[in-house]
Amino acid sequence: MNKLLEIGFERVGHWVLKNGELDFEIDRFADKNNILYAFICSGVVKYVGKSTKTLQTRLGQYRK
Repeated sequence: MNKLLEIGFERVGHWVLKNGELDFEIDRFADKNNILYAFICSGVVKYVGKSTKTLQTRLGQYRK
């Protein structure tokens, strides 16, 4: 995770359970597209991806 922070990644949100269903909360960059993102769990990078759609839309696709 530290390497991602060194190259400019920023924490922008997190996944939550709401009424037993997966959801996410985004603090910023929700309306930006062509964005690199990473899923990190307990400080360990699990996945890195690039979205051509907005970050809000892309994360919504994971939720389903």
